[in-house]
Amino acid sequence: MVFKSSLFPVLLHLKTDKGEHYPIIFKSGDDLRQDQLVIQIIILMDRLLRKENLDLKLTPYRILATSAFTGIVQFVPSMSLATIEEGKRSPAGVLPYLKSTFPDPTQELGVKAEVMDTYVKSCAGYCVITYLLGVGDRHLDNLLLTADGTPQILF
Repeated sequence: MVFKSSLFPVLLHLKTDKGEHYPIIFKSGDDLRQDQLVIQIIILMDRLLRKENLDLKLTPYRILATSAFTGIVQFVPSMSLATIEEGKRSPAGVLPYLKSTFPDPTQELGVKAEVMDTYVKSCAGYCVITYLLGVGDRHLDNLLLTADGTPQILF
């Protein structure tokens, strides 16, 4: 599958030695070395926070820069917050989306407690980390929500 983007990245499904499929995005014409460094720093911060018993439910994806112009990015099935806010595939807005996808009428917000906990903690964690790292250009098209309700940030 080819994505609609100026560089036309390609989604490939690799088969592991265990017979499992591992989806990746191959990018050409893009320098992923800085992205790879940022993700490595986030992984390090996550490990340090977990050592202090603070699990912010971060799930950074993997990046491998193979040259200054090519690289591989782990594909994470998700939807952008822009898509969720517009209501193209579900009710418009994050809370209505979470309610329709992970309903729990016994909870105050109508969403499963563990999903809301993951959403809030990971949003807070990614907000603080991207601020500390000075990452700019965050908008609803590069903020994603995975199928289990976990936010992801594209770099």
